[in-house]
Amino acid sequence: MTPFFFYPLSHPPLHTYANLLLTLIVVSFLAISKDPAKVVQLVSQTLPCPPSNNLPNSSSLSPACVFSPIVQTIQSRLQPDQSPYINITHAVPPKFSLSSLPTSPPSTPNRLFPGDDYFNMTVFSNATAAPHYPFTSASSSSSLSGGAQSQAPYVPTPIVPPYSVNIAAVERYLPPTSTCEYQNLFTTSGPSVLLDRLRELSPRDGTLLLVYPTLRGAQCFKQHYLNPILDPLLRNLVGLHCLPSDIGTALSSTPALKHMDPFETMHSKVSQLCSSLTYRDRTTFTLSYASPGCIPLSRDLWTEWYIAQESPRAREILDYWRNDHRTRHHTASKGMGMDREVTSAMVLRDVVDGIRKRATTEPMDDAEREGVEVGIFVIRRSLSQSST
Repeated sequence: MTPFFFYPLSHPPLHTYANLLLTLIVVSFLAISKDPAKVVQLVSQTLPCPPSNNLPNSSSLSPACVFSPIVQTIQSRLQPDQSPYINITHAVPPKFSLSSLPTSPPSTPNRLFPGDDYFNMTVFSNATAAPHYPFTSASSSSSLSGGAQSQAPYVPTPIVPPYSVNIAAVERYLPPTSTCEYQNLFTTSGPSVLLDRLRELSPRDGTLLLVYPTLRGAQCFKQHYLNPILDPLLRNLVGLHCLPSDIGTALSSTPALKHMDPFETMHSKVSQLCSSLTYRDRTTFTLSYASPGCIPLSRDLWTEWYIAQESPRAREILDYWRNDHRTRHHTASKGMGMDREVTSAMVLRDVVDGIRKRATTEPMDDAEREGVEVGIFVIRRSLSQSST
């Protein structure tokens, strides 16, 4: 029977929780080799992008990357004759500055070669571009007209060789911009970031940690984090630039919210996915741990995540508005500010600058300090009994 743990939302924040328990669960399945040529392979993917080291006080922002305590836990388990080498692959968006990659924790002494410098390199990091999920854009015309999104056929897109990863971590704390990302997350037909990372796991106890917002967490983010900053800003910009009111509604919308699930439904879907993959793949996928958690989001961090995630959708909405009114309502648009050289780029820049400015001035409420609910899942891949 799959172990299932439930903790109330008053338990410690996730970054503390990970240090105390989650990393022990994730790392407990790891067999560390005595062969110095064998390297522990980690994949870390934070959606929409890794937290930038360039933010002020980046080391104290919440949430912290889960991979850091995982690396530290692995290092604490090393024996003198075990290989100390760890390779971390960061999955990043195609347009991402490598200077913004989160830093790895300091290396422990290399006990295989004690004559070398005390703190020599044992942790190595690299970055690989990962596709956006889904592989099709949610067009702004769909956002405004209510039309369905088109979807390309799914082709698996591994970022590292299949069967090679010892530990993977997939983290998301904001609701996704695309409805398809969540709808496809727990399917075997994709495109799914979870499915791609699971296929990369080693069949010898490769382990994946998934952290993803629940419906309750997404609603909390929308109501207590985003709306107090974004809604007054958009009302002001709609009046300032003489924009149609439906533009403000489209820009403030969170389309994926109505498709998200409470933790109990997410737990059921993860269990079903593990069963389906076990049947199809001939290796066993086991849900080893499942629990809701609660984590506060630092404003400096979540606003940059939101801007990075939502800017492409906002640009499409604004481009659609301008092009549509230029071609179909040219005469009427003269009374809507269209002759004032208001471009979509200008409006988008005002939105981005306004979010950053209001994030520093808008007071926090108690719900924002408490944090958002996420689902935490640990999935292990092992050889089926018939394969051993």
